[in-house]
Amino acid sequence: MKYKAILFDMDGVLIDSEEVMALSTVEALGHFGIRTKPEDYFPFVGKGEELYIGGVVRNHGFVYVPEMKAHTYAVYGKNIGAANCIPGAADMIRDVVRAKIPHALCSGAELPKVLHNLRALGLTTDDFNAILSANDVTRNKPYPDIYLKGATVLGISPDECVVVDDTLAGVASGKAAGAYTIAIGGTYTAEQFREQGLADAFVEKPAMLSAYFRSMGFDL
Repeated sequence: MKYKAILFDMDGVLIDSEEVMALSTVEALGHFGIRTKPEDYFPFVGKGEELYIGGVVRNHGFVYVPEMKAHTYAVYGKNIGAANCIPGAADMIRDVVRAKIPHALCSGAELPKVLHNLRALGLTTDDFNAILSANDVTRNKPYPDIYLKGATVLGISPDECVVVDDTLAGVASGKAAGAYTIAIGGTYTAEQFREQGLADAFVEKPAMLSAYFRSMGFDL
């Protein structure tokens, strides 16, 4: 099979944001009198901030309101930085850009968080042929919508696309879209992906992706 495009998740693939996001949300919700712990958020990783924040709020017996999300993004933007960038990830994206491989960012996060992450990475919106976020779909991961839309925007059939994601929900989304799925280590273990049975490949670190893409026939 000749693959023609790459669809990237962002959090956990390009930037190590999980701990920063959890701590930022703990801080932000504290402003609303809701006391949470970082581990409260793990069940919602990879499913978008609406559920990530709202699910924990509801689990603690409170009513979720949009202002909670807006305040969380403000705190997150203050806390995320270059120190959180995954080594080699931004250079890997630059390799893809130089090789002129069609590629899109398909993040389950909303656009404000995506833009904070790009700033931290030293990348811009011009480094991607398309940028899609949770704001562009009705159903977030594990539904296939965002990866299907990414393929559509690039004008390439989903079964000719490679999806790179670090969560079980994200890999499920890519597989449901009909793409070849690469699971990245970090958030979940190789064994957890094997148990799920939806990843076509497992790559331990994003810095190893350029070599893996070459092994698939991409001309990097």
